[in-house]
Amino acid sequence: MSFIVRKLPLAEQDALDAAIWYEERQPGLGAEFLNEVDRAVRALSDSAPLHRIRFADVRRSPIHRFRFYGIYYIVREDEVWILAIFHGRRHRERGKNGADKPRKFAMTTAPQTEARPLLQNCG
Repeated sequence: MSFIVRKLPLAEQDALDAAIWYEERQPGLGAEFLNEVDRAVRALSDSAPLHRIRFADVRRSPIHRFRFYGIYYIVREDEVWILAIFHGRRHRERGKNGADKPRKFAMTTAPQTEARPLLQNCG
């Protein structure tokens, strides 16, 4: 089964913030990070059910080259909703205990548009 991949705007901001951090440390690394995120997001359309549930109904897909980063998402019928993209060791409690109030993992009304790539390549 192929899923439609959707994302919350804050998830895209998570990835962009991380890319900026990497780019400041090593030119070109931010773009590489975004490319890996794009690859992982595209793969979710086919592999979403393969990743185990971490808490509640939230699953985590790894970003392979950046191993501590993950894409946190839920599966609803034929859709995958990306909730967040973050470094799991730096944000251990994020979303689990409500410590990050604006980032509660809750479904919102689904927009009725086609899925588009999560991010555009930098540069």
